[in-house]
Amino acid sequence: MSQIDQVRDSLIGKLLAVRDLGLLKALDKYLTSIEEGVKVELSEDQLELLQMSENDIKKERYLSQEELFDRERQWLKDK
Repeated sequence: MSQIDQVRDSLIGKLLAVRDLGLLKALDKYLTSIEEGVKVELSEDQLELLQMSENDIKKERYLSQEELFDRERQWLKDK
């Protein structure tokens, strides 16, 4: 499976778990704007968060989806 397929599958799984209508509408609006070629303006805070995420990825400070699920399952067991 290619990396793009892995990322797409991961996003689909996460979207299926979202129950926040506002978040889903915002994501839909964002994705629609990309399809239509509309430029999305990001706030300074959003840009900073994206930069922090990129730095984490470069320094390999992240968890795989399976590692995250394992931690969540363990956390739920401990509750």
